[in-house]
Amino acid sequence: MSLAADAPPPGSPWWVYVAGFLVTVLVAYVAARSPVWVEKAKGRLGGGKPADPAPALEKATAGEAILREWRNATQADLDEAEQEIARLRKRMGKLEAELYRRGWDGRVP
Repeated sequence: MSLAADAPPPGSPWWVYVAGFLVTVLVAYVAARSPVWVEKAKGRLGGGKPADPAPALEKATAGEAILREWRNATQADLDEAEQEIARLRKRMGKLEAELYRRGWDGRVP
């Protein structure tokens, strides 16, 4: 029995693994960058004419108008609800006064 190292087992040399890794990295890079390259080729990115800001401004103005209208409607509903609460509190005060006048001691049955 010999203590010397036997020949390495048959298999792929180290450079095959390195080449496989590099091909994998290259494929991942191409897959990640291809949408950008396609858009550049179509002229949508970079060299194309700048977008017209007017439609964006009109959309923002329309959105602000909708929000303003909603805020005003909500504020009107809130004011109406607060008036109703004040009216109901006043009515409760009158009813409690009537109950105290009739001898109610404040306990709930």
